[in-house]
Amino acid sequence: MKITKYKFLSLVLIISFFLIQLIVASNINTVQAQTTLWDSQNGMGAGSRISRAFGADATNPIEIVWLLIRIFLGFLGVIFMVLLLLAGYKYMTARGEEEKAREALTSIRHSVVGLLIVLSSYAISYFVVYWVWRSSTGYQY
Repeated sequence: MKITKYKFLSLVLIISFFLIQLIVASNINTVQAQTTLWDSQNGMGAGSRISRAFGADATNPIEIVWLLIRIFLGFLGVIFMVLLLLAGYKYMTARGEEEKAREALTSIRHSVVGLLIVLSSYAISYFVVYWVWRSSTGYQY
């Protein structure tokens, strides 16, 4: 079975769509259950509730940037995990053919390096945002 680029992109888009829907739906339901009388009296609209579900304050630009970074890096992490799974599938179905096995191992190495880059960039951006937030507000998490 040969996986074409069209099939691969379709699979990645479908999996990403369902994962995003799952995350958004679970967070919105949780936030709606936690809405209190205090929130409704202070004029918190649906936009702020959704931004709170993702852990960001809609009025703070540092938290908005941090939210966008987390979403982007999470999406990249999902892509590299799918690539890793597909490369593992290619390796398992190589059936002893050296060239296919070598290509699959190369893809596995590239996927692991990509995951490491995404994880390290998340750690670096968290560290930078934490210190910018702490130095600008004096508040500690």
